[in-house]
Amino acid sequence: MKYIRGDQTYKLGDLPTLKINLVADGESEGIWVKQAEKEVILQNHAVGFYPIQSWGVVLPSTNPSGEQREKIDVTEMRGEGPKDLELTLHPEAWDQYLEHNTIDEEGRPLDEEGNRIFGDD
Repeated sequence: MKYIRGDQTYKLGDLPTLKINLVADGESEGIWVKQAEKEVILQNHAVGFYPIQSWGVVLPSTNPSGEQREKIDVTEMRGEGPKDLELTLHPEAWDQYLEHNTIDEEGRPLDEEGNRIFGDD
């Protein structure tokens, strides 16, 4: 499992907040996001990615007008499990994850003791 630092230049505080339906394995969850032109940024940790932290994850959006609640299916993205998962974080989220020792400089998730959760993968 690895996080990748996104290259977004816009500030999260400048974007509108709305809800989407995040779908994983057929289960739907209403979750708050910041809406950018062609992507959304999760504003909560999603049950669909549990136990992986997902606040700040960037997902593609096909409904930038926000006229209806968008449905984004992450089933394929999640794959069989978190071991091979790669998630892009908005740079503001990346910085907070580093500051709180949630990830290391390579984007690998850390436990409370600062050890990589998934070993040295």
